[in-house]
Amino acid sequence: MGATGLDRRMNADIVCTLTPEDDLTQLAASFDGIIHLAGMTRVKWGEENPALCHTENAALTQRLTAACAISPASPWLIYASSREVYGEPITLPVIDDAPLAPINVYGRSKVAAEEAIATAGREGLRTAILRFSTVYGGVGDHGDRLFPALMQRALAGTALTLNGSDTILDPTWIDDVVEAILAVAVRLADGAVPDGPILLSSGAGVSLADIALQILRATSSRSAIVEHAPRGYDTHRFVGNPARARAWLGWHASTPLDEGVRRYAARMVG
Repeated sequence: MGATGLDRRMNADIVCTLTPEDDLTQLAASFDGIIHLAGMTRVKWGEENPALCHTENAALTQRLTAACAISPASPWLIYASSREVYGEPITLPVIDDAPLAPINVYGRSKVAAEEAIATAGREGLRTAILRFSTVYGGVGDHGDRLFPALMQRALAGTALTLNGSDTILDPTWIDDVVEAILAVAVRLADGAVPDGPILLSSGAGVSLADIALQILRATSSRSAIVEHAPRGYDTHRFVGNPARARAWLGWHASTPLDEGVRRYAARMVG
């Protein structure tokens, strides 16, 4: 399966750039399938610029989906959504089809994008919605996201700042997520379509304080931990139950957090 990368940022793995003004009709006609990972990736950024968040997440996805729907090539389409669509869960663990109740701008933009994908799916386009849960481990990740920020501070010996140290997250190692994405692509290419969104999570909740401690151990850092109050737009607790990923893909997140953090630390220094 050959692949072509498009991004707003040019690097060694990207053959051309993509901007919100580009004509997506020709793009949709050029490929057998599309893995749509583009968009604003930070909850904080969405709160700071709601209009841009809507443009980069909801509007771009709506345009891309419409282009795929009318394309003679009828490419399959995978959309990278987020556990933020669930908002603050009533019960844990959260199942794939739990109610959607986003509490921030970012989450609402993802719900709007999902609606476009789901509509196209009902009309015959082969689609899959993947809901990511705190994916970590990429060395090219934005530096102010949780794991990169904490890792960089630990390696530099500066204080680790935590907004809500008792916040519960369900981190997922990036290599496990990539494995799932590729497995979904193969199934869509073969004509299979999931019967709903697929949550990709480890199923193991961990506090923000424990994440910080694991990063300190992995880096042998003596950085201090500075605690602040949680931000009002952040989900306070999330643990997923990726039942559909297990049933439809035979997938589970095989990398425990301590191992993933050690690998991530090695990547950051290597």
